[in-house]
Amino acid sequence: MPAICEHEDGTEFEEGTTYNPQETEECTCDAHGVHTCACIDDGEECADPTPVTWFDDSCSKTCVAEPGHCSAAADPFYKTFDGSEFAFKGDCKYNFFKCGDVAMFADHEKDKASAKTKSLEVAFKTDSFKLEGNAVTLNGEAITLPMHKTYKDGSEVKIEDIGTYAMTITQDGKDPLVYLKWDKVSSYSIDVHGSCKGVSTGMCGTWDDDDSNDMTGPDGKVLDSVEDFGTAWALDDEEDCPPPPPPDDVCRDFGLMDQKPGYEKHVGDILKKKPFNKCKATMDVEATLADAVQQICGCFGDLNCACAPLNKFAGDCKAEAGVDTDGWQLNFPDSKCTVECPEGTTFMAKGPKPAPSCGNPNGGAQAQAGCFCPDGEMMEDGKCVSLDNCQCEYAGQLYGAGEKFEKGAECQTCTCTGGGVEDCDDKECNVECADDEIEVTNEGDCCPTCQANWVEAVNPNAAGPIGQPLELTCRVNGVEVKKGDIRWFKIQPLKDITNWKSYSVSNDGLTFTILKMDAKMVNNYKCVVTKDGKTSEGNFEVSLQTDQCEVDGQLYNVGDNFDKPAECKTCTCNTGGKVKCADQECNVECGDDELEITNEGECCPTCLADWVEAVNPNPEAVKGKPVALTCRVNGVEVKKGAVKWFKLEPLKDITKWKMFKVSDDGLTLTIPKMSEKMENNYKCVVTKNGKTAEGNFEVALPEEEIDLVEAVEDKVAFVEGGKVILKCKKLEKKAKISWTCKGKKMVHGEGNVKIRMKNGNSELEFKPAKLSDKGMCTCNAVGLGTEDSVDIQVGGVENEVTITPKVTELTCKQGVADDCVITFEITSTIGDPGANDVKFWKLKDGELDERSSSKKDGNTFSRVFGKWKKPDRSGQYVVVATVKGKTYQSEPVTLTVLPKD
Repeated sequence: MPAICEHEDGTEFEEGTTYNPQETEECTCDAHGVHTCACIDDGEECADPTPVTWFDDSCSKTCVAEPGHCSAAADPFYKTFDGSEFAFKGDCKYNFFKCGDVAMFADHEKDKASAKTKSLEVAFKTDSFKLEGNAVTLNGEAITLPMHKTYKDGSEVKIEDIGTYAMTITQDGKDPLVYLKWDKVSSYSIDVHGSCKGVSTGMCGTWDDDDSNDMTGPDGKVLDSVEDFGTAWALDDEEDCPPPPPPDDVCRDFGLMDQKPGYEKHVGDILKKKPFNKCKATMDVEATLADAVQQICGCFGDLNCACAPLNKFAGDCKAEAGVDTDGWQLNFPDSKCTVECPEGTTFMAKGPKPAPSCGNPNGGAQAQAGCFCPDGEMMEDGKCVSLDNCQCEYAGQLYGAGEKFEKGAECQTCTCTGGGVEDCDDKECNVECADDEIEVTNEGDCCPTCQANWVEAVNPNAAGPIGQPLELTCRVNGVEVKKGDIRWFKIQPLKDITNWKSYSVSNDGLTFTILKMDAKMVNNYKCVVTKDGKTSEGNFEVSLQTDQCEVDGQLYNVGDNFDKPAECKTCTCNTGGKVKCADQECNVECGDDELEITNEGECCPTCLADWVEAVNPNPEAVKGKPVALTCRVNGVEVKKGAVKWFKLEPLKDITKWKMFKVSDDGLTLTIPKMSEKMENNYKCVVTKNGKTAEGNFEVALPEEEIDLVEAVEDKVAFVEGGKVILKCKKLEKKAKISWTCKGKKMVHGEGNVKIRMKNGNSELEFKPAKLSDKGMCTCNAVGLGTEDSVDIQVGGVENEVTITPKVTELTCKQGVADDCVITFEITSTIGDPGANDVKFWKLKDGELDERSSSKKDGNTFSRVFGKWKKPDRSGQYVVVATVKGKTYQSEPVTLTVLPKD
């Protein structure tokens, strides 16, 4: 009997039948009675402005816009979907992006004189993911990466660690709905499905191809400034998250205007070269240049701080201009933006997307830049493991072989069988609800639950003032209802008043309004909701509110206490609308190091500690150039005469010395011309109301950097089985040289490693070279009080000829009649070698020494030691094969010939 498939509409089909339930869907019935369906295009093309075809989970075809790209980095510096770029220095948590079931939040914190992004939170359905530094949590619990979680509607979340975090959310055929990248520090971006265009909200803008309205707040109004826009999207109210000040020129604030041209040249040189030179036609290069320079100044000249804006620019350019910017750092070894990969992984500009994992050992067919495990291994919980050692993973939790776990949203119970493979069975749900309970299915749960009291009164004891309207509101939990499912009743006597003209009912039926309160309206009321033959109700007791107090437009009920800060009063609302107030008592005692201050609009003063600080406590000093030291006074105003400047070793008041310059406000001291004599510790001392506080500075010239080594070649390559030599030229005779490769110290004689000095160069040799030798090696030099290093990229390709020994160690005995044979098997993809092409060599001190011929049998080559086997024949032997003009050498075989008895 052939297998039968039953489609969703009840139609039956025999195995092997292909059918079309609709024009855009094709299904096939297999031998197990299971039909497999896929969406097919109807041939009608999509065109601008919605050129992308999208099939939802029901194979309904929709034309949508191209994916959108939004990013943020460092200060943070934002770029919206429509291309607006701005800096925003707020230090609260902000709505970054929202569309449908996905919401993303960026948590900013103070950093020096600005702010940076501390963490990202992603809410999807009922789950909350948090990405902070090197940690990821799901609903507050730490999880391992890579992770995946599937939901009841087929949606899926995946997160992988490729040196950066990559998070993919798919839903309803949108693959992906959102793709998020986070560098674990302060730079992040999202690529979003075109179905979100015009409906997304947050700091990524309105996404409607009109950048003039990108500063739209949650209320739909376009705001006047970036500061107002960002603050409007804060999760807390404006009192807790006030608008930050507009961004200043950090280079000027920190006294780095003389160094600024050098920073601009550093960043500009990078942006002028490949691949970034291809971006300028469509990208705002100047905005990135300006932001990167501000970041460098904010880090007091640290060029590493330009990396986040440059990484953001690379991602924006790839998304918007289609330029391949993956691995751009490899083109600029002087950019200070080197890619650091976790131990055991190697950076690849074109690695698989997604990366190989225990659940998907082969990875994906697309490409991405990142840190990847060696071939045959995959990332699990921060380490590279083989497939045999894989555990099973679900929702970021690992399970060993034999362990059972549940996939709640997928209604499955699973057992890990080892090697990342799981065996799952469908879970059965047996739910019977009582007469007063309703069956509800919560998001993320497999089986439905029974819920009692599923209707409740939001304000069960409602009191309204005479002549004013009063609203009664019911809440329905766990299920959706329509307006027709809800009736409203007045209890004494019981009457259905749903449609009475003296009341009004909201569009959803859940809010009932008494249009004008009076004594006749005092009664008990209830809402009654019917769903699936079950009813539940919410009850209200309505009364008149006769006594209230109105103060400054605010109403207070009898017994309410409230403050009047501007008058330093604490007040109480009494019967008859009378307000009684008393003076507030202020009991403030400040410490010796604290200053008493009174803030605008507050009644009592507060104590302020650390009210003086050094803005640039370790200023960058350049010989012959001016250095500005700046103090900041917080919370109070001071005059120039209240500020003194001191040089500490020995302690001297230098406020009025002619060799220094003090600003008009007294808060900036400038050393006009930096020299060794000016190296010292300095401080500003501020006096206010008999209290003093100070800011301290350490001023020193930087140590001169001396180049100790340089690479003869910064890139080398090998063929597997051959050799490769890395050369590092020694520029200082007394410098000591060492080598590290992929973070591991290289030792002469260990494995296939040799290290030697030759013609003034330190040479690192891999012989025979292996594919595992590929990656970045570093020549390190230590001199007198200084260090230097240079990186050399090692590339390699798989051998075309493979020589494999039958055994790697062989022991024979002199005088025994049996032959002593060393055998190698040679496989070649470029032609088979003959016996004359293959020679056996005995090694001496690791070099080829004595040669002998070979005996061929198919692809096997042998060297026979017959009656000539003597102890002096002991040693290491290799095979050297010549194929198509190229020479290939085997790993050594160790022969030991024991003397006769």
